[in-house]
Amino acid sequence: MPSARPPVVASRPPPGAPTPSARPPEPAQSSRPSIAPTNAQELERALLEKLGPVTNVPVIIADVSKLNLDHRVAFVLRFIDAISTIDDILDVSGIARVDVLRILDYLVTNRIAQMHDRAP
Repeated sequence: MPSARPPVVASRPPPGAPTPSARPPEPAQSSRPSIAPTNAQELERALLEKLGPVTNVPVIIADVSKLNLDHRVAFVLRFIDAISTIDDILDVSGIARVDVLRILDYLVTNRIAQMHDRAP
């Protein structure tokens, strides 16, 4: 349902408003994967090359209670139980595969988790 009020048109931004050319600060370099492929399939392949086979088991090695983690990272951490494989976590998380792999890469790169081979 359209609004009954006409749009407000201002010639200047309100005081204290950021200028249109101002951009938010870039996140820390360590929070992004060091890989920059062009599409999701290439990114997924590159991340799996870094993390190892999907049968690897991530294990938390840091005290996560002292870390200031993004809510998506914390959500994926809930699935890391030293038993579930990367493939298991990809299946149950409900998040896009590439996003889960990015988060796992972030955790490994920042030494919050390690990958272990699944025992035969």
